[in-house]
Amino acid sequence: LGEPIIQFNPVKYGKVTKQTYFDWFTGEMREVESNAGGLPLISRLVEKGEVKEYSSMMTLAAGETAELGMASVCHFSFNIGGGGCDNEGMMLISLEDNWGMASPMGQGDYSFTAHPKDGQTHDVDEDAELGEVVAQVELDSETFFAAADFDSEWSPYTLSLANAIPGDPFTMSSIGEITVNNPAALDYDAGHMSYTLEVIGRQGNSYTAVSEVIVTINNVNDIAPVVVAEMPAASMEETAVVEIDASMYFSEAEGDALTFSATGLPEGISIDSVSGMITGSAASGAAGDYEVVVTADDSVNKTDASFVMTLNAPEVKEPVSVDNGGSLGISLLSLFAMLGLRRKVRR
Repeated sequence: LGEPIIQFNPVKYGKVTKQTYFDWFTGEMREVESNAGGLPLISRLVEKGEVKEYSSMMTLAAGETAELGMASVCHFSFNIGGGGCDNEGMMLISLEDNWGMASPMGQGDYSFTAHPKDGQTHDVDEDAELGEVVAQVELDSETFFAAADFDSEWSPYTLSLANAIPGDPFTMSSIGEITVNNPAALDYDAGHMSYTLEVIGRQGNSYTAVSEVIVTINNVNDIAPVVVAEMPAASMEETAVVEIDASMYFSEAEGDALTFSATGLPEGISIDSVSGMITGSAASGAAGDYEVVVTADDSVNKTDASFVMTLNAPEVKEPVSVDNGGSLGISLLSLFAMLGLRRKVRR
């Protein structure tokens, strides 16, 4: 497979460039040697805010991840007679040729090239459509002269994503315009609440540090309440106290607060708009069947459920009637008793 792309020399910083020039003081041609490579530096990944410790040699455990960077000697002359870093980057490959790590040449935050502002946040609604513009990446710098020339004819400044995002929710143009690429990946109710884009800037052969751009997803009330069970018919005495919990028959997937209302209830019976409890008692004479419609409202969407409430009229008791035959029998018995009494008296 041939020799590695760049051989690392810990003394000479990799590739060495030799140039000749005429020395006007001595009248002789001289040769100068410069380090055109970079010193590879490796660091274990650390939590945000912790300090990375770079070393040219590191032993990693199985499954452990490391970050490759490099240091290079650069000179700047503000575009007068050249300047900059003559280094396109570095790649490390294993001797078995079964893995490799590449690192472009970057100048970090303190450079003459503007870099994406780290930690900037933007937001988009979960119902955003394909192609909708989310935001423009903001640029920042720690130096006074830093700039980003997107319109340069020879070496335009460009921005690009340095990480892959599951579902590809966004695309980003070379000028840093973030647009919606997959609306389905913006579903807040499916757990997609935010995405972190790793953005890197480039000017010629110089790369900026990778910056995090966070896009949060705004929850949009786009799901109506649903009826989880049919409301059963209710039957009771005409003036009985009513207690029916209508809220148990509705569900709100997005967790939005529901308010309740009802139509068709008998006078004297009402529904609590917050709890959904139907309570009260009807007045005498209100017997009959009532078609009741309960509405659950999440402030944007409404859902109805209905049931029949039956108020039963009280039973009317008929008056007790006296049997004439029975009355005559009692009178005759009384008469016979009086006659018998008189007989005893006469004796």
